[in-house]
Amino acid sequence: MTKNIAMEVLQAVGNPEKFERLAEEHGVDLKKAAATQEDRNKAAQRKYEQMLTNKKNKAYRRYSLYSGNKSINFSFNQWKPEMQSDNEKAKLVAKKCHQLARSILDKNQNVVLSGKPGVGKTSLALAMLNYVAHRNKTVMVVSTMELLRLLRDRYERPELRQRIEDTMRGMKEADVLLLDDFGTEGGMKESIKPVHKDMQDEMYSVSNARFDEEENAPVGSIIITTNNTLDELHTMYNDKLLSRLIPKDKNQIVVFDKLDDVRGKK
Repeated sequence: MTKNIAMEVLQAVGNPEKFERLAEEHGVDLKKAAATQEDRNKAAQRKYEQMLTNKKNKAYRRYSLYSGNKSINFSFNQWKPEMQSDNEKAKLVAKKCHQLARSILDKNQNVVLSGKPGVGKTSLALAMLNYVAHRNKTVMVVSTMELLRLLRDRYERPELRQRIEDTMRGMKEADVLLLDDFGTEGGMKESIKPVHKDMQDEMYSVSNARFDEEENAPVGSIIITTNNTLDELHTMYNDKLLSRLIPKDKNQIVVFDKLDDVRGKK
């Protein structure tokens, strides 16, 4: 029986009508088979693209600057609303961040997470990065305070210059960049002052690279966490730089108000 079928298949090669009739006689749905193969091809392509993204993200992780120089990860399923006295507010900010992470997959945009220290801004920003990184986006984390320290130290430590160059290149190239604790480099709230010129220049260079003047739209996406108000940030940074970093759409700003400082809380 198998030999007969094989012979019939060979005879049908080059004759589409005969091939379709043969498939029908033996209960083979050619359209379904083709669709299944197409799905397999697409899945294989997605897997390959994700593998390349993961490889790039390893490099961007090396170029990243974390607060305290300690690499950390976080996902949405680690968020614990019960740690907050206002559980509903904690659920709401997480839901909003998840929605924005999904939106970043489809459209380049900047996002700001604003609120007092210790309320979970960095955790949810990292969860957003984790979400998009698993969906074929390259990501990078830069604590702006750590970047300022590097820029200040490079004159006495020339070996830092290559590190800074790699970090600055990554900040311009990564699909999604997290600027963590943006504004802390301007000093304590009681004594906020303009940021060091080197920092101003480097941040302007990044904002310039990540903005398309012709399209009047961002190139890639930036997630910003900050403890500062917009007025305070304007004291620190050039207006043109901030206009490229801070979104005009209020739906892209998540305010962490009515939440407690839970640092160190189990």
